[in-house]
Amino acid sequence: MAQTDLSGDAAAQDHGTRQFVSFVVEGQRFALPLESVERVVRMVRVTPVPATPSYVEGMIDLQGQVLPVVNMRKRFGLTARAPGLDDRLVVARGSGRSLALMVDDVADLVEVPSKEIEPPPPAPRAKARPVTSVIRKNARLIMVVDPDKLIPSAKHVRASVQEKANE
Repeated sequence: MAQTDLSGDAAAQDHGTRQFVSFVVEGQRFALPLESVERVVRMVRVTPVPATPSYVEGMIDLQGQVLPVVNMRKRFGLTARAPGLDDRLVVARGSGRSLALMVDDVADLVEVPSKEIEPPPPAPRAKARPVTSVIRKNARLIMVVDPDKLIPSAKHVRASVQEKANE
């Protein structure tokens, strides 16, 4: 299985810039902070898991590590399609867990001055929203994603269930 190993560059952050790995989902550009990306691999067989959110495709075994696979098309409410051989999995670390993000393609490494990173516009339910900031780059907007907000924690799920029960 071909893979790309990625590691952060602390020197870039010391000079007021941040680095991101950008990826494409249905023609839209998204990014993850470089320090949260472990590697990029080609699509592999995903084992379905029952009783998970619809955007969780299942799990993979990646070199002895079992990871949940998040279908980023479904997670962002875009047109769903079956995984293809040309798709990529971006393995990202959140706080305490790693997960594989199923994306159409990995675009490039983006280095951006910190002052060009903006908060996203206000939106309902922003607390659970995975897009945490926006980058303007070459007349395009790149949405930065927080891997911790892609799959809700068990505590968040319990709170949502309780909130719905109280309605």
